[in-house]
Amino acid sequence: MMSDRRSTDFVEIALDTSGHAARVVGHTSRTGRGGNVTEYEQTVGGGDPAALTEDDVLTFLLREIEGLLGK
Repeated sequence: MMSDRRSTDFVEIALDTSGHAARVVGHTSRTGRGGNVTEYEQTVGGGDPAALTEDDVLTFLLREIEGLLGK
């Protein structure tokens, strides 16, 4: 998901297969004061794609979207 106002504000969930074991990661980018962009990545749920639940995804998205809205 990407902000309509700033293309540098977004939240994404991806499958990372670059390591020894595949994992589900969330990547967030936010533009702060002065135009500084902060990006970070975290494991969603336990990281194991086979164990990922809808609740894991929803929890991640709600938390990150709230941050993008500035609440």
